Parts: sequence; structure tokens; C-alpha cells
Amino acid sequence: MSDDESNIPSPNTVAMPSLPPHFDHGWQAWQAVVGRLAQGDSPDARIRLEAGGRPDGTVWAVEAIWSGHIERMAEFKTLGAAFLALSDELSAHHWEFNDALTGLSLYDEDDWLDPETADSLGRLVDTIMAAFGTGWALAFTYQPVEMADQRVQGRLVARAGSVAVAGRGRTLLGAVRDVLRSAAPHFTSHKRG
Repeated sequence: MSDDESNIPSPNTVAMPSLPPHFDHGWQAWQAVVGRLAQGDSPDARIRLEAGGRPDGTVWAVEAIWSGHIERMAEFKTLGAAFLALSDELSAHHWEFNDALTGLSLYDEDDWLDPETADSLGRLVDTIMAAFGTGWALAFTYQPVEMADQRVQGRLVARAGSVAVAGRGRTLLGAVRDVLRSAAPHFTSHKRG
């Protein structure tokens, strides 16, 4: 048999579906899921993460939005736990996600963000807690839009709306840094009370 003939599949060869790509961090995997939905029949597809200040610390929520659907998981102590709950919810109730979500449950609670983004987001949340205590909300939304610098939108609201700042970036890290820059003047003018 020649080398050319060994590359020809036999009639008994069974085609296997390709595995979804594995990403280093869960946020990247969610961006791919949302991108796939947006390329299909849901150009409104987006993923949102939120943090809020409570007397017992920060609580996290995540939501997926597509084709008029909203699935939200809220009141989690870690961002990773919220993402895992959302992945489980979508796998259980939205069969159209099953192939896209393959592997999302394999991420540990601390594998949802790359270290630099996790550190920056953690520092932002700590700074917000130190400045405002409770009663604040922070949200970041990823939507795969054509203008790359607007793909991640961030917003901080505190002090019953008297503090409201926004930021954006190509990446979550960029949006976190932009919100931090926008909010910096408010951190010194509002002391936790």
C-alpha cells in the first residue's frame, strides 16, 4: 500500500464530531458560546456578570441573554459558583446549548478568569467595598459587536445612584480598568460610613 492510499478512509470509518475548543478560562469559553449564538439566529446574545455589596460581603450573579431568553443565577459568594450554576441551568433546560456548553462544568471556581483579570476585578471590588460599603452594583456585559472596543461594557452604580460611572473595553480586563479610571474620583470623595 502506498502512502497516498493509507490516508484514504475505509468504508468502515465512522466520522466523529469535532470537540469544542478548550479555553484556558471559563470566561473565554462563554465568549465563544455567545459569539456562536450571535452568528446564528441571535444577534442580541450576550453574557453579563454582576457584583453587589451586602453586609456579609460581595455577592455575584451571571446571566445569559439570547433570542428573547434570559437565564440568571444570582446571590453566589463567588463568580465561579455563579458561572457553574448558569452552565448547569442551561444544560438542563436548553438542549440547544448542550454541545456548546460541553466542558464548561470542568472549570474550577477559580478558573473563570485569567489571573490578571481576576486580580484587577478583585481589586476593583475591594476598592468599591472600602469606599461605599454596601448598596452598590457593578456589572460587565460582553456582546460580540463589530466595534471591538465596545464588546465589554461596564457600569458601577453606588450611593443610591449619586455615583454612576461606565467603562468599556475590547476585553473584560480593559473594561474593568476603564471603570476603575472613571470611578477613581468618587473613591476619595465618598468615605464609607
